[in-house]
Amino acid sequence: YFFIPILTVANLMNIVLGKFTKHELLEELKFYYSDRKLNTIKVVSMLFFICANLLFFWLMGNFLFSTFSIIYFGLVFGILNCSFLLALSHEFLHEKSILKKVLANLGLYIIAIPFFGNDHIYGHHNKVCTTEDKTSAYLGLSFYKYLINASFYRLKESYLAINNYPENSKKKILVINIINAFINIIIIACLAFIFKFRFQFLVFFVTQAFVTYLMYEISNYVQHYGLSRKKDSEGNYEPFKLNNAWNYTHKYTNYITFFVPIHSYHHVHKFNYDHQNSGQVDEQLPVLPYSYFIMMLIALIPPLWHKIMDKRCRKILQIGFIIVLLSFPMQSKAQVTYRKNNFGIKYFGFSIHPKGDKQAHLMPYKLDKNGVFILNFGTIVSYQHNVYKDLISVKIAQGFYSDSGGLPSGHTHIGFRIMCLEKNKHSLLFGFGPTLVYRKNWNCKPGYVTTGLFKEYKNIQYKFVWYGGEIEYNYKLNDKIDLNANFLPGYPLIMSFGFGMRMWLN
Repeated sequence: YFFIPILTVANLMNIVLGKFTKHELLEELKFYYSDRKLNTIKVVSMLFFICANLLFFWLMGNFLFSTFSIIYFGLVFGILNCSFLLALSHEFLHEKSILKKVLANLGLYIIAIPFFGNDHIYGHHNKVCTTEDKTSAYLGLSFYKYLINASFYRLKESYLAINNYPENSKKKILVINIINAFINIIIIACLAFIFKFRFQFLVFFVTQAFVTYLMYEISNYVQHYGLSRKKDSEGNYEPFKLNNAWNYTHKYTNYITFFVPIHSYHHVHKFNYDHQNSGQVDEQLPVLPYSYFIMMLIALIPPLWHKIMDKRCRKILQIGFIIVLLSFPMQSKAQVTYRKNNFGIKYFGFSIHPKGDKQAHLMPYKLDKNGVFILNFGTIVSYQHNVYKDLISVKIAQGFYSDSGGLPSGHTHIGFRIMCLEKNKHSLLFGFGPTLVYRKNWNCKPGYVTTGLFKEYKNIQYKFVWYGGEIEYNYKLNDKIDLNANFLPGYPLIMSFGFGMRMWLN
């Protein structure tokens, strides 16, 4: 529980140890990549982080934890895995050692991005900071728009189009990516099968994998934002230079994250050159204004990010790049309009009790004797307001419907909605926020035995949940109307589904 606070306070060591000088940086990089003892330490560290993850997989699969603990530990391991496990996997992928490549792939299976190896080596390193690369953030692009573009692009290039890879290696890369994906799925399925609390394990696994991937994309967004490689007269891109990546030169953060923040040198491998050859371009090394992790947090607040970084980008960019940048398919803010407010109405009509219910005999609309599948009759009305473009919104929802026992019930919810995916007419939103659930007291039913799940007030039973969630899929019928379906994940007690529409006011 103290991991995140300790990790945060430990960043004060950046002040204590200070920055690398130019000479120190080159010496440290040469030592880091060539010293045999340090090489052994990196391998042992990788084994430690893999074992730490496997230990928590075992704990989450065999011992019952609170929902808060599962989500919090998932967040902790997401931060841990991106900062350390992925950092080492990223480095080992470039090594010739079979052991390191195996360890790198094991690390990628743990964080569920088995395509990362080929995507990074054949995609990122070849096309980074070019207009063809959707995983390089151009000047003015917000992180959230970048995240959507980059995620779709990586999956498409890894499993479908593979246009970004060398011609002579496309089929081989595609086959390897598919094999790695199957291996990853089989590993997760086997672990879930052998564990007692398989759903709890899956929630933890998905949480840490999502946080790891999110942090990786934030890091990639920060590292190359607004920087570009120019084309020569023949239309070929210039080689990657030290000024094509943002860097953080404080010692502590680089020591604990295996020199990932010194990103320019990773691309050009200047640490293998002598000082005179590399020294001529060192002065152009773009440096982040604040610590690496602070810049990652700032990237989540686009107005603040652009205020800090856009001026710095323009100072680094040359005239030729500015001309290229103007040809990017960017939309000005004046040209982009976003739908702001909508009213929604859904038929709330179907619930699942995954483990059945001991009081199924009290449920008049059950579809099976154990009360696993239940029909509900009612509606949910809602109002949603976009607070940041179409990516972040606030939603108020009020439900009125029959519960599993056929009695009047409802819920009141207010929370945030985050756009997870958006493609053509399809979109997927994830929501969370406090929810109050209430129903007529089941004590009126003969044979009812209280479970302690609900509190009681006269003829009402109620329960307040801080983390009430929703997953909603929308299909854009036209500019005014979306058809949608929602899923309320209340596992292991109850999961519910609804279908309806939302009408946009402007």
